[in-house]
Amino acid sequence: MSNTTPNNMRGLIVPTQSISQQNIWEAQSNFTQSNPRAGIPSPAQDGTSLVVTCAGTQGETIKIHTNEGGVPGENASFTWEGENGTKLGKDHDNLLTDFKYWKFTSSPGYEDFDCVSDSDGTIYTVSELIVGGIYNIVCHSQKQNGTVDTKKTFFASSLSSSPNTTAKPMITILNDGSIIVAYFNYTSGTQVNLVVWRSFDRGSNWQQITKRGIKGNGINVDPSTGRIILKSNLIVSNNNVICVLELRSLTTGGNNIAVLISRDGGTTFTDNVGLAVGLHHSVTAVALPNGTINYVYLDGTQSLKSLTVPYPGIRADGGWKTEHEKTISTGTLTFCAQVGSGLTAYLQNGDITSWYHEGYLYVIAKDTNNKIIGFLSEDDGETWQYIATEFVSTVALGTVFQPNSTTVLEKFKATVWEGRSVVFIKTNLSIGLFYFGGFSSFSFPGLVDQPDRFQYSNWDSNWVPNATPDVSSVYTTTGSGTGTILSDGLRINTSTTQKFYTYSGSQAEKQYLRWKMKVTTGNDLTTHYIGMLKSTDDSLNSYQVNIRFGTSGFLVHDGTALITNVSQDMTSFIEFVMFHDKTKVQLYYRVWDEKQGKVWTKLDLTINAQATGAGNSLRWGHTASFTAQSTWAEFHVGPIGLGKPNDELRGSRYPAFGTFRYVDNGLLLTAKESPARNGEEYKIKPRYDYSVENIFYQVSLSPRVVWRSTNTNLNFIPVFLDSVVKESARNLGLTDVLGIHLSNINWRTGKLKAWNGASWSTLATIDTSSGLSGTFERVGSTLQPNAAGTDFYLHYDECRDWRAELTSGETTVVVKIIQNSEGVWGNQGTSKRSILSFDTSLTDPSTIPTSGTIKLIPDRITIIHELLSSSGTPGEYALGIEIDNQTTLEGYHQIGSLVIGNVLFMAPQYQRGRNVSYSPNLQSAESLDGMFTARKLSEGRRTVSIAWTEPIDTRTIMGINMDYWQFSTTAGSQPVANYGDSPFQMLGLVKYLAGETPIVYLPQIKKSTGSNDTQVFNRYHNHLLGRTVGAVTLESVLGEEQEDEMFRIATINIEEIE
Repeated sequence: MSNTTPNNMRGLIVPTQSISQQNIWEAQSNFTQSNPRAGIPSPAQDGTSLVVTCAGTQGETIKIHTNEGGVPGENASFTWEGENGTKLGKDHDNLLTDFKYWKFTSSPGYEDFDCVSDSDGTIYTVSELIVGGIYNIVCHSQKQNGTVDTKKTFFASSLSSSPNTTAKPMITILNDGSIIVAYFNYTSGTQVNLVVWRSFDRGSNWQQITKRGIKGNGINVDPSTGRIILKSNLIVSNNNVICVLELRSLTTGGNNIAVLISRDGGTTFTDNVGLAVGLHHSVTAVALPNGTINYVYLDGTQSLKSLTVPYPGIRADGGWKTEHEKTISTGTLTFCAQVGSGLTAYLQNGDITSWYHEGYLYVIAKDTNNKIIGFLSEDDGETWQYIATEFVSTVALGTVFQPNSTTVLEKFKATVWEGRSVVFIKTNLSIGLFYFGGFSSFSFPGLVDQPDRFQYSNWDSNWVPNATPDVSSVYTTTGSGTGTILSDGLRINTSTTQKFYTYSGSQAEKQYLRWKMKVTTGNDLTTHYIGMLKSTDDSLNSYQVNIRFGTSGFLVHDGTALITNVSQDMTSFIEFVMFHDKTKVQLYYRVWDEKQGKVWTKLDLTINAQATGAGNSLRWGHTASFTAQSTWAEFHVGPIGLGKPNDELRGSRYPAFGTFRYVDNGLLLTAKESPARNGEEYKIKPRYDYSVENIFYQVSLSPRVVWRSTNTNLNFIPVFLDSVVKESARNLGLTDVLGIHLSNINWRTGKLKAWNGASWSTLATIDTSSGLSGTFERVGSTLQPNAAGTDFYLHYDECRDWRAELTSGETTVVVKIIQNSEGVWGNQGTSKRSILSFDTSLTDPSTIPTSGTIKLIPDRITIIHELLSSSGTPGEYALGIEIDNQTTLEGYHQIGSLVIGNVLFMAPQYQRGRNVSYSPNLQSAESLDGMFTARKLSEGRRTVSIAWTEPIDTRTIMGINMDYWQFSTTAGSQPVANYGDSPFQMLGLVKYLAGETPIVYLPQIKKSTGSNDTQVFNRYHNHLLGRTVGAVTLESVLGEEQEDEMFRIATINIEEIE
């Protein structure tokens, strides 16, 4: 029983069976995955009737909770939660939930604009800006919580003379996902036509598909005898592109609706088809899911009408229009003004828009008092009501924006973006974006017990930064500080002075407020220097809620005592909602962003009731003399009598099958079968095109199916050695030598880590370029050695698909090798040098240094590591692959296959005469005249054939008196093989692998003397990821069975996995 370890051994890394995608330690993970896709909803209960299906993309695991039972598309609704565990309900679209400037300017210039949203959470606008004599038509976009980006400038030039009409730009999205932008050409002539652009890649690239979109002569805009284009809409219905215009004749008056129809994707539009003549002011059009088209317009100063037509191009004059036209509002509100009378009369100064969302058709219209009122229809425009109602319908409940000022609000355009209704409005010379509804972790008060979907409260008063608050009739200002409207809000500056605004509208001890603000300078909370101060009196007691703000936090005071003090960075915008009900205060706050799902931090507070006589007061700003700067972006006051949120979350409607509801981060949901039942739950785990699960052979045996990160930041992939035991206990390996193999990788450095029960320790540092570095000189698209140094030899075509990291000074460039010659990498004249060719389609040679240092990065690496199981506590809980933050050619990290196991050492080793063959993978054909054609299907594969041709004596195994091999001489290492066991070892191995489990073949493993307990294999010929093919045969040569037999082992074939 002696140690007879040779200096060179052969081995196979055999995977640990229990390691699969189920072993990923999510709590310790730090990796990203590319190309997310919606997951498959899995019901959490048996007996579920509702089937939920998802589309789009997904950023995290989502749980869907049925909030209200019923049929999808009718009354069934849901709430959802992300990985933070906070449930989110859906606010009604009567509630203004956010505001920002889409495009801000302090000088006149913006004319018309239009908007459309995509299912991936991107909104697009096209706008016309005329400033300094330059006419600009530009498309902008914003994806989810991102920034507003410029996608395309279609026109930017001065004109020799003023055009007869502005461009009236329009935008829509076709059924194939392409974007259409159309606008009227600038001309001082009498005829205008449509210029149309189309993008097939979500706005990255554009093609002008026509300069004369309207067949015939276009539209007559002669300033004396032509028509004025007042409003334009572009919609898609049944794959028809429909341009809806409001035209006013300069000779006969009226507000006529014209419809231009394109049935070829916006390339050509039919001549002007008059939908209706007469008074049809500020027309807006919506394509409904059932294929019909709804038009809304003003046909009198106090008359708002709706008309639904079955298909585009229909003429709606006469009796048909009279029969099908529906009244939305008449005789109560004044929406516009009329000029003239009789046949030449026309309407002006009306602003309306409409959209379709969650089964409702919505309309908002501005009255002549500058108030915006909302209406909805549950039946595609057949009947109408105010957007919110109690048991009695009132204008107040229908109001969605009440500024109490005459600040300009005009040119409304609406769409649904990420599940929220959004309305673009020209105000303060700029384009403002008003958000209505959206997901939130609380719901605003219902108007009745068990409210219907539209029975929710709204705001009594709204202020957004399109004018200073004191412009409104319900605000006054105090103090000599300054208040300036900027792109992000009202900037208040004081220098040992005050500047605050006092609200004079309805106030009570039961009320709710919402505001958004930040503090740039000033951090003293000893008094209300920067504050929101609310005081109310119910004749029995008075109640004070004083909130003080500083750069590093805020506190709540009730006038006599400190209630709470919160540390919070206030230098970025913080959004607050406060519900006040006498001594009970519920304060919600969040760091403001544009995520459509608002997750709030809630403070439940109790304030002290005080003596009556304080009266009612509401102030905000710099309410005491102080030197500070703050910015206020919104302030909204709710109706009196409602001092707490709704008891239950309002859900979002389950859509009917085939229509989709936006949930979060691009995730879309639809439902079928029925009914949905209250309390049912569905879990949706995201899928990825380049999932981390792809690295496990149980998911994909081939390294060509890869995991990719989203960037080159540090990634860490930890796995338990057992998915059941997890971190509760250590697990032993089958030998004392750990083996790790990584295939189809594109990175150079990282670490192999192990969990020690409390933290991660490094077992080995990974550098795939180990032994493969030197200097280079670039010659065109090739690289050659540049100086003598530590030479290494490269075999012909060994480096194909490797990367090379080239560094000169501070510049590092990574290239991909496509071919190499055999030879030494070193500048010596006594041997042939190797030459490398790199892929110039991926890297421009002019961006590469002419000389510097080179580190070759193989596309696969194997690491073996002595575990020293006899020293310390044997076994491992978990292992992890950490990939350093580093430059890669592709801009992400990649792994094709990960094999974790232990090294099986063969004792004795197979005899001389192993065969290594390579077979290309071609599809070929040869014609009768000898013409040969071929198509390369893949890179081909190697096959290694090994055999034990000399008999192996198993007597010492049977007698348990065998010699052994030991990988390392380091103290604590254990024997790794028993001499004479190879026949039984190979039989058991092939049985275990079953031809489907991979192994890693290592033709040479050096005996470690301590300094090389960790060994790296990164060359093409010194490791191979493969699988056993065919049978294993043991041939008994001599001896008694199970006593003293001697065996030969017939050929074992290991076929490379591509």
